[in-house]
Amino acid sequence: MGGGTSHSVLLTVDAPLWMDRAKEDFRKQLTLSDGRTLGYEDLLAEVSGKYAEHATLERFEQQWRGAHIALDRLADELAAAAPDLVLVIGDDQDELFNLNSMPALAIYYGSTIVMHPRRLDDASPDWQRQSVHG
Repeated sequence: MGGGTSHSVLLTVDAPLWMDRAKEDFRKQLTLSDGRTLGYEDLLAEVSGKYAEHATLERFEQQWRGAHIALDRLADELAAAAPDLVLVIGDDQDELFNLNSMPALAIYYGSTIVMHPRRLDDASPDWQRQSVHG
């Protein structure tokens, strides 16, 4: 059996909070495939609202429902397959390692893995609070 999924924070956050999550992106620079680096405001101006019809709460809710239907199917098929081994390949993004100790490749062997909760404070946005609870 083979399967795959994103581990996007959007899978753990309800659709109404997606636009709040997007505000974080507007604070970042984006490196484009042509080598240019743009802020999101500059990119938004460049595409002239080309994707605005996709950035609506109604569309986000459709995508959220579709993603959760797919996740449920993946869980059901994995349970039905009852594999002896599940191999998960993913990136770390400061979840277990920091930039001072980021290995090129890490292999973990075990039935469970310990995750340390993200530290939140009173100023943490709602989307981030919801995401840490999965």
